[in-house]
Amino acid sequence: MKLSIITINYNDKEGLRKTIESVLSQTWTDYEYLIIDGGSADGSLDVIREYEDKITYWISEKDNGIYNAMNKGIVKSKGAYLQFLNSGDYLVDNKVFENMTERRKQNIRMNRELLLRPFSVRQSTTSRHFSTGNCLINMVCMTNN
Repeated sequence: MKLSIITINYNDKEGLRKTIESVLSQTWTDYEYLIIDGGSADGSLDVIREYEDKITYWISEKDNGIYNAMNKGIVKSKGAYLQFLNSGDYLVDNKVFENMTERRKQNIRMNRELLLRPFSVRQSTTSRHFSTGNCLINMVCMTNN
């Protein structure tokens, strides 16, 4: 499972450093790390360059706001899952991703038997059968049999 972590930054040098260090301290490392900077002029680029060898992709250019920057990150990401961790945000300890992936594996094991069985969903006055499709954890995805 590849995770894409996307950090959006604009003129928050110290917040960016805190966020980068939080990501890089993780014990689980099957992720790519992308930083989208909106053309900062406060020294944020110096921080990015300091950690450049551990960042998968980064860009610094004027954008049209946070959602435009997020979309830039999404377009460049290659992971199966996305995590937005914006400048100034941080992970509470160095095992957040490890715990998250272990919990995902437990959920899959616990729910596999249930998810792989056909089940009925009452829809109006007819009963239709569904089985699972490709789903993310904690999302209900169904496709017709």
